[in-house]
Amino acid sequence: LGGTGITHTFGTTYTPRNWAGEIFYHHGYNPDGDCATPRVPVSSIVSVPNLDLGADTTIYHTDSLILTATGAFSTYNWNINNTTGNNIQLDGTNLQIGLNTIVLDVIDPYGCSTSDTIVVNFSLNTTLESIDNELQIQLIPNPSSGDLQLIGDISEDLVIELYTSTGVQIAVPYQPNSAVLHWGDLPKGVYFVRLKQNEQQKTQKLLLY
Repeated sequence: LGGTGITHTFGTTYTPRNWAGEIFYHHGYNPDGDCATPRVPVSSIVSVPNLDLGADTTIYHTDSLILTATGAFSTYNWNINNTTGNNIQLDGTNLQIGLNTIVLDVIDPYGCSTSDTIVVNFSLNTTLESIDNELQIQLIPNPSSGDLQLIGDISEDLVIELYTSTGVQIAVPYQPNSAVLHWGDLPKGVYFVRLKQNEQQKTQKLLLY
């Protein structure tokens, strides 16, 4: 390798840059009076790949978030469920209520590695009812011992989703077109019920005692 000037950029000409050795620099003028100086070692720096997962964020326990790695890498290792793809979906199945630190380690095709971290605040949505495109169905009584009734215009398309206070969805029995729910076997505590029907939805906080 030869050239002039005080710097030299390797770029990608010498891929995959698996290189070990020393670089020396000669210059032709010495303030002490000699025509040339001994070889002077020069630092060689390989650029670090760029990875950005974005800014820290907050999502509600009934929502999900997809993180995608920027840039082209050959290896991806997330600290969540041993995920190895270039993206990951975060929701109640792999997050805990509160702050969650997500770490991604990557290696590019040249063998260079880097990592990035994002903090996701997984928060309970304590709003009793959603106000956007609200479904006009009520779940009573609330609080309840487990025997519940749906009040409103119910169709066979009604979908009922039940989430624990930690944001984990659990399966519950429901007979289509039925206005009665029997959830007395569930553990006592706070739940969130999401009702969906004809592109409308409603989320309601439920206390079982």
